[in-house]
Amino acid sequence: MNMLFHNKKKIYPPPFQIDFHNHILPDVDDGSRSLEESIYLISSMSELGYRAIVFSPHISIHNHSTKKESILSLYQQITSQLKVKFPHIHFLLCGEYMMDIDFQKTYETSSLLSFGLKRYVLIEFPLYHYSEIFLRHLQNLIFSGYSPILAHPERYWYIESDDWFLELHHAGVMMQINFLSLIGYYGKDYQKKAEKIMQTLPSFYLCSDLHHSEQIPHIDYFFKNYTFSESIIHKIENQKLYEEITSELISP
Repeated sequence: MNMLFHNKKKIYPPPFQIDFHNHILPDVDDGSRSLEESIYLISSMSELGYRAIVFSPHISIHNHSTKKESILSLYQQITSQLKVKFPHIHFLLCGEYMMDIDFQKTYETSSLLSFGLKRYVLIEFPLYHYSEIFLRHLQNLIFSGYSPILAHPERYWYIESDDWFLELHHAGVMMQINFLSLIGYYGKDYQKKAEKIMQTLPSFYLCSDLHHSEQIPHIDYFFKNYTFSESIIHKIENQKLYEEITSELISP
């Protein structure tokens, strides 16, 4: 496996505490297929040390099950059950928004599903093409008081320069890398790109993008076998975000 900085101290992944990119909310998108599977996925994440899970289903104005109102209703229905079973885990909700041709309509129709006082919102680009409108959308989000986080930058093969992501970072857009990319789950090219982005950025988040139970053995493999250099581990912002979010939840 390709590791970073072989000549420096290596560190196994610590519990990242918070995961805000996953498709654990059941029967909504291409993620969990039932409440039972969701419970299994949450239990598996809990065993790995996670203490906050932010559901982030795909949001679409064209599909009833992935409309904001439908997702809010489902979230409210199941979280009461989940809190009984997992009292040690904080559950929150946001959405994963595709910056496609319909994003402007989605944005203008209602407020976006975000989490935290800083209104973190997860966004993604289409996997196969780039448009200058992406930057305008991001700018509008920031001007409107959102804190955008770009999901899995390593999967946008058409963006060849990692410095492009660095420029976005300086403009106020954080990056979220899928840690499964780091073990080659999506292919060696994405693995190499993810590692290069980690070296380029001053800080970033690592999340699971967990969809289904078949991915759990791969997640276990990552935590048991992947190692970071000390310089990279200090760039991971999950713990800082966890402390920020949980302090907001317990504040009077």
